[in-house]
Amino acid sequence: MGLCFTSFLWAVIFLFSSVSVAQTGFSVYWNMQSTMPALSTGSNFQVSELMPGNNFGNTQFLNSSSTSSGAYPGASGDLNAALASRTGPLEKGSNGSAYLSFSITAASGYKLNLTSVQLAIRSTTTGPQVCALFSNADAFNTPVLSQPILPNGVWQYVQLPVTGIQPKSSLEFRLYGYNGVGIAAINVANWRLDDLRIEGTVMPESLPVQWQYSTISSFPEFVQLEWGTTVEQNSKGFTICRSQDGTHYTPIAFISSIVTNDMSFMNRYKFIDSFPPAGPLFYKLLQVDWDGVVNEGVVRYCFREYLDTKSAQPSNFKISATSFCFTYPFVGEATFYLYTIGGTFLGRTTHFSNFIQGVAIQIDVSNTEFKSGTYLLVVQQKGRIVSKKIAVIK
Repeated sequence: MGLCFTSFLWAVIFLFSSVSVAQTGFSVYWNMQSTMPALSTGSNFQVSELMPGNNFGNTQFLNSSSTSSGAYPGASGDLNAALASRTGPLEKGSNGSAYLSFSITAASGYKLNLTSVQLAIRSTTTGPQVCALFSNADAFNTPVLSQPILPNGVWQYVQLPVTGIQPKSSLEFRLYGYNGVGIAAINVANWRLDDLRIEGTVMPESLPVQWQYSTISSFPEFVQLEWGTTVEQNSKGFTICRSQDGTHYTPIAFISSIVTNDMSFMNRYKFIDSFPPAGPLFYKLLQVDWDGVVNEGVVRYCFREYLDTKSAQPSNFKISATSFCFTYPFVGEATFYLYTIGGTFLGRTTHFSNFIQGVAIQIDVSNTEFKSGTYLLVVQQKGRIVSKKIAVIK
């Protein structure tokens, strides 16, 4: 008998148009003429005033002396923020290191992403020799950035990129000064700041990625999903869920996001479901943020045909006195039973195959010795039972 079964190949591609992500840039600038920003551009966010903390008795936040005029390109001059900083290492508790704080809050349904900080700083011989920016994204534990300060009374202007802060709906920042030496005087400024500029982006919470395409292809051995994105913000990865009724989904895999700084670069993903059941199948992509937010993604459908076991035929017979061997094409798990034509049970075996292929099967027969005659081979797979008559001639 020859091997005869119908291989099934089905593929369909869904290509959908790009979803525009309403991501906009923002910029907040303090020239230190007041505690409120002198300039704020962008939309869907609000910013607080600057507030001093642990100011070592100094009640003056703004001071007219030590102007920054002409000290660096674009210096606003005039007033600047003045703080009295205690000497010693970083201490974030009450009465610890001096800091300036501010917060930025996104409008409902949006998130903030900080990208850069620009700042002019000046320190005296007893003032801080390091300033560092902390945020509530990790409860002020790890500095977002840090910058050495020369304690020589000379203005420094720094421009620092920001990485490592995951987007949040509200971000609070504290700019600490520390590592001063000697004995600082109470109420006497030894640390000054000017021309603080914060830049970043505002993005919708519900659209952290820009989808470009999604495809599904069903092959005899597996189902393949592919998708592409061009913009990913705060994306940890994608959870792939599968359902047989389109209602109850089960997570079956997780694919991590591709990290790239090129917003125009196409991120391409592929997932292969190696053991899909037969029948209707629904696959759902869930995009997962780093902060745990799960965003519903696309749903794709395919139908996995059942293996036509009626057309599958055993072949390559080998018969001994105590065993019956043959080759049979199937995928998944199958159990084989051997009976006499009169219904007497002779033996059984169970096998598993990853692909539709001819699998070598051996059924051991211990109660009797094979004789010429007709036997019944029964194949049970996925709840379906197929019986085949086998003529044995010795």
